[in-house]
Amino acid sequence: MLQVELESYTRKQLSEINSRAADSTTNEKVLEQSQIFWTGYIQQLDMIRCVFLYLDRTYVLQTANVLSLWAMGLNTVKRYLVETDMKSRLIRLVIGEITKERDSKVVDRIKISALVNMFIELGLYVPYFMPVFIESTREYYQRESRRMVRDLVPVIVSDTMQIDEPQSGAMDVPRYLSHVCSRLEQESERIESYLYADSKTVLLATVRMEMIEKHTDRLLSSSFDAMADADMIADLSNLYALLAAVNRLDSLKK
Repeated sequence: MLQVELESYTRKQLSEINSRAADSTTNEKVLEQSQIFWTGYIQQLDMIRCVFLYLDRTYVLQTANVLSLWAMGLNTVKRYLVETDMKSRLIRLVIGEITKERDSKVVDRIKISALVNMFIELGLYVPYFMPVFIESTREYYQRESRRMVRDLVPVIVSDTMQIDEPQSGAMDVPRYLSHVCSRLEQESERIESYLYADSKTVLLATVRMEMIEKHTDRLLSSSFDAMADADMIADLSNLYALLAAVNRLDSLKK
């Protein structure tokens, strides 16, 4: 009886949320209402588990193939999300919020965190969310790095071995390397704030691959000699660390 009631309640609530048409305003509402549903659902599920604690610790543990009340409740939500298009929709919308944040827009991190935690609790993060998220990350930094590397200006060293600052808005290799370091710090902080900790290695590796590994030859041919001649120690340290992280230190010998 309890499982039937959970199924009915879950499907009614989530179908109402998912029935909204897709547009920018509605998408915000879908995220907001999904967060509200999930937060309230796990609170109510925890209360039910407390009420039937004795049942959970006796009958359920002693009976094969019977889920605990908590697992049954989570499985009910998971089944609905997987069997409908709502799983993919929520993943797409959450990643859209992360993209906005990468573009320096303000987003509701509490809302993102709640929905990411939902994916984790339901066992949807690794098999469903993470592959799409990493691919979107790869595409994002591929576009950004190609645009920036295409427009790089060379490091200019004067006769007195001083570095001439690039014109306003222009980016040379030292500034690009600094930007990459900032991007890596941002992604690390994002992991700490609302993403699954086990995502960190592959997430940072993806950023490094798109922004450094794929452009190593261009970065070195553009300004390495000038940076070395001018003893740009801090920038050379950034370059060394980033190349080491993608196993491209051998390129310095060429």
